[in-house]
Amino acid sequence: MKIISTVLKAYLILWFVLGNLAQAESLHIAVADHFGLPMQELLKIFEKETGITPTTTASSAGELYNKLKAGELFDVFISADVLIPEKMEQEGLGVANTRFTYAVGKLVLWSINPNLVDKKGEVLKKANFTHIVMSNPERAPYGNATRQALEKMGLLETLKDKLVIAESPALTYKKIVEGGAELGFLPLAYLRPSKKIEGSYWIVPPQLYGRLEHQAILTKHGENNKAAKDFIAFMKTPRAQNLIESFGYSLPH
Repeated sequence: MKIISTVLKAYLILWFVLGNLAQAESLHIAVADHFGLPMQELLKIFEKETGITPTTTASSAGELYNKLKAGELFDVFISADVLIPEKMEQEGLGVANTRFTYAVGKLVLWSINPNLVDKKGEVLKKANFTHIVMSNPERAPYGNATRQALEKMGLLETLKDKLVIAESPALTYKKIVEGGAELGFLPLAYLRPSKKIEGSYWIVPPQLYGRLEHQAILTKHGENNKAAKDFIAFMKTPRAQNLIESFGYSLPH
């Protein structure tokens, strides 16, 4: 009986240690959908270097924040804006002094039709199309940037009958690809400008809209998770930053 008790005790200790190791090595990342493609590439490198395979949940930053408030156990929060990470920090959902800017976004007008969008955006003034899609300006930073740009160009009122509103950049992209609109405004990252861009496009001058600053933060749940801290450190490395830049983002100064 003593031998069985000793073996059982050793087994329980091993189970406890392995359980804690597994928990420490798990990593759940919330990713704003504008950053979905770069994140896929970043995770490949991170997994190769660490052996850790993170779980990701991609959606709008607002929806991810609601999930977090409802009890979703994220370790790292990759937002599309500054406001949500700031709010998380203030509410104790994010760890103080871990918030950082990982990229600055760019807005592009794009069509799968290679002959529709010119390099100066004059197609907007000609309006020789039926529908143009944009993300919801009340929910998506890129939608708000689109509204700002159209207002500065004096075209918001002119195009209002042609505008189609999608709830996120992902749905905006889908609308264009599936033919629901001939053209639309997207995060440049969706087109990965370091490679050949299909169709036609115009990169909207940054002076036409506010700074699209994207921040990330370590969540309270991830505060003691080494994998989460390692991932945040990894995002700040030159290798990760170069990859992010290859998707058309500007790097933070």
